[in-house]
Amino acid sequence: MSNATINKMILAAIDSSTKKSILSNIAGHYGISEQDAYDEVTDIEAEHICDYLTGETRTAASLIIKRHGF
Repeated sequence: MSNATINKMILAAIDSSTKKSILSNIAGHYGISEQDAYDEVTDIEAEHICDYLTGETRTAASLIIKRHGF
């Protein structure tokens, strides 16, 4: 399974507030919009979503992802 597919599944499994927080963190780090952040993490050549995250959001996302079994 590709990272793009896994990232899509992760973003679909979490609540909208957490999804916004993750995409906002990525967007802020890379200086892009949240939609561009979504497009980046769901692109066929995407890395795992945690590779795009920084700081506390990365730690929190990692725990949430593990809790959901990804």
